Amino acid sequence: MFLRKYGAVLGCVLALLTFLPVTQALEGVGAELYYRAPDANGVLQVFRIKTDNTIEQVSQETSSVVAYDVAYDNTVAYVTARSLNLDGVTFTNGGPLDSQNLNLNDVAWSPDKSQAVVVAISANEAADPSEGVWLLDMNNQNWTLLLNSVRTNDASKTIYREVTWAKSGDRLLLEALFFESNGIVRYNFFTGRAYAYNIANTGNINENGYSRGAFSLDGTDLIISDVPLAPTGDGFIIDVNDKSRIVPMTGEAARYVSHAFPIHNGVAYFIRDFGNNITTSEVWQLGFDGTRTALGSIPNADLAEEVAWTSDGVGLVYLNAFDDTTNTGTAHYFVRVDDIMQERALPEQASRMVDPQWGPDLTSPAPATVKTAVFTEPLFDYRSAEGTSFYSVRLQWNEVAGSAGYRLSIEPAIEAQNSFDSSTVAAQLGRMACGTTFNVSIAAVGADGSAGESSPTMTITTPPCDAEIVLPVNTPAPVAAGDSGVTATEEPGDSEAQPTAEGTPINPDDPNAPKSVTAAEPQQIGTFADGRPSYGVDISWASPGTTTFFYVQVDPPNNPNGFPTVVNASDPTVAVKIVDLECGTEYSLRVESVATDGITVLASALPVSVTTPACP
Repeated sequence: MFLRKYGAVLGCVLALLTFLPVTQALEGVGAELYYRAPDANGVLQVFRIKTDNTIEQVSQETSSVVAYDVAYDNTVAYVTARSLNLDGVTFTNGGPLDSQNLNLNDVAWSPDKSQAVVVAISANEAADPSEGVWLLDMNNQNWTLLLNSVRTNDASKTIYREVTWAKSGDRLLLEALFFESNGIVRYNFFTGRAYAYNIANTGNINENGYSRGAFSLDGTDLIISDVPLAPTGDGFIIDVNDKSRIVPMTGEAARYVSHAFPIHNGVAYFIRDFGNNITTSEVWQLGFDGTRTALGSIPNADLAEEVAWTSDGVGLVYLNAFDDTTNTGTAHYFVRVDDIMQERALPEQASRMVDPQWGPDLTSPAPATVKTAVFTEPLFDYRSAEGTSFYSVRLQWNEVAGSAGYRLSIEPAIEAQNSFDSSTVAAQLGRMACGTTFNVSIAAVGADGSAGESSPTMTITTPPCDAEIVLPVNTPAPVAAGDSGVTATEEPGDSEAQPTAEGTPINPDDPNAPKSVTAAEPQQIGTFADGRPSYGVDISWASPGTTTFFYVQVDPPNNPNGFPTVVNASDPTVAVKIVDLECGTEYSLRVESVATDGITVLASALPVSVTTPACP
């Protein structure tokens, strides 16, 4: 299976791996191990090994579970060919399931579990307009087709098969079948565009054999290990910010890189030596500074098909010796104790499995401060009159109980400001100059204004100043969960004058600004899950005629992610219904015109206010 685990932190460079006698225990790992295996009837089910070494069957299906994913809270999503199960709720219709010609092939949770994405493939290899990548919104159970698979016999052939959702929330990593090879595709929710990676002299990234792909922990790098059609096997790290930095992992004859997995300061990976009949796999680390470090070797991993590391780098499971009849492999389990990898036995029932995944760490206490933070890739905002490009980044972090807010510290300063406050667990940093590395940390703030211990420092690098700015023209897709539009700095498009890409101030009187914005009285359109009334309001405006893309910013936000409603309409008068409004709340609705990239705000209309009826 395609490597879905993109959270693997070693914490420090491992010492030379030493192998001690086999013992039995899952204790001390601090996480549960999930996997698929046949039940008594030969049907593949999802199982998990608890930290006390007992086994629990998670799924109870009459047809085999094809794929699954584990959320941050140990909630499981899985698919059979004709059903989707999300935390015990089964879907047998809607979206791709409405087509009898399609089977579900993969599933992934969004980072905050508010959405799920599934991949549907044709059951008989016949073209189907519903084949592709689908998004399910858990709040309203609406399905959206993000990407169509294309079944042709030419260069346009793209059949999506497997998916990973980046922790930053704004990107998907997809495995696809092309005309002459398999490959890696990155999908960006903000632009609605899919990028197929192609490295010079290797053709498309080939997913055949032992290649794998994964996002780095912060989502800024794409890690690919590849077996190209050449006498050497290379692995690559691609910086997805400028899409140009390619760092090879190795290039020695007959020594193939495989199973690259992200760590906190780089990538760890295996090297398998087929040329000399070596029955061990070397373990190496590649830092993002290009430094390579030998970490030792693991026996019997020369034919390893699947690898899973715990989030703290303590536990390792890999499979080999696959059985075509049961579609399972022999599992090998190691635990790192005092920087020594000890081989341990799994329960006998779990000796053969497929698709191992570790759940989240269960032993860590509730965070007393900001412990986990993710951010999106820098998004182009504007270019100044002097020709300097500026970018923005969206961040999200864990909630700290009892905090009154959060303080972001950044170095170097943005316009002479080293700190920004946010009242929520998400923020957007803007006006970040090109070609600059920023160090960002976050701390919870108490009611007295004092800040607690800061989170680990995040390093955010904006693209080089000479990087070409390519503005896509595709229609923006629904925005992903996992980060928020709540800003810690002013957004382009506020009513105050802002610089545009050409350095010209913009304001509500700008010719690009939406005109004559009006909002009707809010009307109840349903109820929330807890029974509270849910309201909607119709808002309309006159198009400036210079763009067909618009944002409707809602304050306070009407969705958990704080993102605007995205509108694409070419009519002279544009109308849309804003939904999921709470009772007894005053909302500010601001319409912004957006460039064809679906990101850059051109101009903003003055906001209009609406107030929903009092709560019953």
